[in-house]
Amino acid sequence: MTSIAMHHPSDADLQAAFSGHPPSSSPPPPLPYGTAGFRANSAVLLHAMHRCGIFAALRAVKTNQTVGAMVTASHNVEPDNGIKLVDPTGGMLEQSMEPILTEFVNADDAVQGLRRLLEKIEAQPGVANGGGGRVVVGQDTRQSSERLVKAVKDGAQLMGVESIVDLGEVTTPQLHFIVQQCNAAGAEGRRIGESVYFEHFGGAFARFWSLLPPSPSPAPAPSSLYVDAANGVGALKIAPLGEHLSATLSPSPLSLSLLNDGTQPTDQLNEECGAEYVQKMQRLPRGFDAAEMVGKRCCSMDGDADRLVYFSPGGESDHLILCDGDKMAALYCTAIQRMLAEIDLQDKGKGLRVGVVQTAYANGASTAFLDQLPHVDVRCVKTGVKHLHRAAEEYDVGVYFEANGHGTVLVKRERLGEWASVVEGRDERAYERLVAFLGIFNQTTGDALADLLATEAALKYLNMSFADWAALYTELPCRQTKVALPRWVLNRLQPHPEHEKTLTQPTELQASVDTAVSSLIAQHGDGYSARAFIRPSGTEDVCRLYVEATTAEGADRLSDELKAKISQFGAQMAKSVMK
Repeated sequence: MTSIAMHHPSDADLQAAFSGHPPSSSPPPPLPYGTAGFRANSAVLLHAMHRCGIFAALRAVKTNQTVGAMVTASHNVEPDNGIKLVDPTGGMLEQSMEPILTEFVNADDAVQGLRRLLEKIEAQPGVANGGGGRVVVGQDTRQSSERLVKAVKDGAQLMGVESIVDLGEVTTPQLHFIVQQCNAAGAEGRRIGESVYFEHFGGAFARFWSLLPPSPSPAPAPSSLYVDAANGVGALKIAPLGEHLSATLSPSPLSLSLLNDGTQPTDQLNEECGAEYVQKMQRLPRGFDAAEMVGKRCCSMDGDADRLVYFSPGGESDHLILCDGDKMAALYCTAIQRMLAEIDLQDKGKGLRVGVVQTAYANGASTAFLDQLPHVDVRCVKTGVKHLHRAAEEYDVGVYFEANGHGTVLVKRERLGEWASVVEGRDERAYERLVAFLGIFNQTTGDALADLLATEAALKYLNMSFADWAALYTELPCRQTKVALPRWVLNRLQPHPEHEKTLTQPTELQASVDTAVSSLIAQHGDGYSARAFIRPSGTEDVCRLYVEATTAEGADRLSDELKAKISQFGAQMAKSVMK
């Protein structure tokens, strides 16, 4: 066991510090730490932010590295806020640390809770004698963020961390990337700030663009891409991104037109705009005129710019053509597979492990499209970004996306080099192009800005229009609904631990799903497909139902039938308990 070399305040000093950042009520509402970190109405978060600052400082000192703290509630409404901690790798907080942090944040007695936390941190692997460490803090544009950031910094300062760097308003992916860069080999003395981010991703995009085959005719003026920034922090980053591209590529191949930038008094974060709204509601965001913008390429970020979806107004009211996270994964895999084939004419990348990771919510048409790509493994995992990211890390090139537009492409650079070194007669320029393309993706988390650049690069490389991309496959009609059930009933629903496509318990409810699906397929005959799955919500007292079928009418029928069966099951469970 190693000791943590840091400032140890007296109990009196600790009590005074905790009293200065009290819970909003006694007792405060319990706060769970999930994939999104802690998230709630901003009014109840002050004590949690302070304690997260303490935890981040302890983790930084224990590892003698840089740890991040991002104050954001992503796509949630303006009154909410939250915090997620970023480990030295630049990734999410190590899963084993989540319950330790949760216990401390929810402790009734903060001083005693800190003592228990110190004991548990001491037991974690770390640098002998500890010492040093740095906490990097970022925030989104919510009005509550500044006050909450101060609480985070107060907590970190209390534990005597070597330095605290406040980045101000940054996107969540920027913070992840900057933390990773701070801890990279040879990072000593490297400046900390956004310029490192823009130089890296803008530079990768510029390298890729310069390696594209020369066009026989002069390059046309770039067509505008209309960017919905959800009135969030991403709006502040479009201009510097454009400036960097203009400085490295002359002329810049991208023309970015910004909407929903949060500058108007009526602009509200994530209100009728942003990736969540567009993808879930299938409607144009506020400020996009269907008639004037018909056929234009558009995209939406979310409030902290870690999600991205593309769309094009269809010309009728709010109608749009959507390219969501599933379509983005299909586009990237298509581009990567073609690049591999150009390098390796004989085996077309067979020796490299390329995989795409989805959840059960991925549209079945997207899965079928990916299945037909040569030498691409398609895998389904449990819902949640952390499950997708970890599964993608197992591949040499791992693509993962949720339908909501959160995702990225991970690459093992050394393995890629090893594979290319044994390819006979490889096309060196094609290999450099692949390396540059993969370099556009953020290796720490989903990133709207990086994915925007990667999408534009892939479309250019494949010589695809937005319409071509949207037509890669036709989505199967699907329905997502909820059925209210008491928590004790929900606790009995056990989805398959690997993919959640079926229930392992209760078997009688899964049998009802199987029977309904089989009956619908049998009624329509060969070539008809349908599927459905049930999973309990972790945040609401509801059962979530996903249904998919070849026809919209079939999807509606199956959804209605299964909602009735779920309600009937709940009633039977309640009746059996009352006996």
